[in-house]
Amino acid sequence: MKKVVSISIIVISFAALAQESVSTGSLKSMTSKKHEGLRVGVLKSMLDAKINLDGIGSGKTRIDTNIWGLTVGYRKLPLGQMGYVTDLTYLLESEKPGNGILRAAGNIAYAPDETLHVRGGANLTKMVGEKSSDFSARVGLQAAVGIQVTPTVAFELGYASMKQGFSFNGFSGDTEFYGLELGIAGTF
Repeated sequence: MKKVVSISIIVISFAALAQESVSTGSLKSMTSKKHEGLRVGVLKSMLDAKINLDGIGSGKTRIDTNIWGLTVGYRKLPLGQMGYVTDLTYLLESEKPGNGILRAAGNIAYAPDETLHVRGGANLTKMVGEKSSDFSARVGLQAAVGIQVTPTVAFELGYASMKQGFSFNGFSGDTEFYGLELGIAGTF
């Protein structure tokens, strides 16, 4: 219940800060504003992990679901045409401060109208923190669908797969963190 309340407070606060007064006649003028510019957001990741040890095998595990992220990037999304969204995201597991995941992502995107957009692309992910030197970046994928709720604010529901290689204590292999992400972002 605390998680739902936390998400609700963040969403309401962010929407209130980004809210603009708009008359019905100015809908055309606001479309260019919300589809291109600096993008800042918060996201909640619900991830699982798959670990593959070279020569031994693989296994899956549930990661603590209290993972939050901050994201900043740029979005150029002309209506009815292909565009792009770039993001640099820092995901932090709240129970392990100082350890996190840094993700750089590039997406192609499409907005058929002022309300809906879809995007998909590739990412490079790197662990940061205490054991980060044991991990190397690999290419992952992500996709999302978004709903524009104000001239500058959009909610997104996505799926991300983030991969990394590792080598420590005589073991090597790769990891994949994957799962749903729920976010809110403002474009300014």
